[in-house]
Amino acid sequence: MRIFKKIIFPAVVAVITVLAAGCSVFSGGEKSNNHLQMLDLADHLTKCGIPVTQVQAINPTVYGAESACAIQIANDKEIGVYKYDINIHRMAEDLEKFKRRGYAMTLGLKFPVLVYGSFMLVGVEVNDYRDQITEAMKTFY
Repeated sequence: MRIFKKIIFPAVVAVITVLAAGCSVFSGGEKSNNHLQMLDLADHLTKCGIPVTQVQAINPTVYGAESACAIQIANDKEIGVYKYDINIHRMAEDLEKFKRRGYAMTLGLKFPVLVYGSFMLVGVEVNDYRDQITEAMKTFY
């Protein structure tokens, strides 16, 4: 019993802790940005040289998201950003559906989307900074 308390039990706890903490073990190596928020994204875009001039909250329920905002870039076109909590099964399913299809529907119209982690972006394809936004999203985690 003593050996169990001093050696085996702590070893088992250590192994479980290491496995549980290694998120990449369970996510197939993908990096997660589920813990980040809208303002984190706006800050990241700015740090990547994209001139963010305004961030405004919008209705997240349009696409069933947890939160949403419009980010205006260079006093010109806005992109819509929708944040999903992938720990909620329904939101994770919805986000995966958008990623698989590559578009979202609003009022019978298809809008191309880009999905990076827990974030879905709408309107990037018509923005002058589309290439820089795409590159910036690859390091947003």
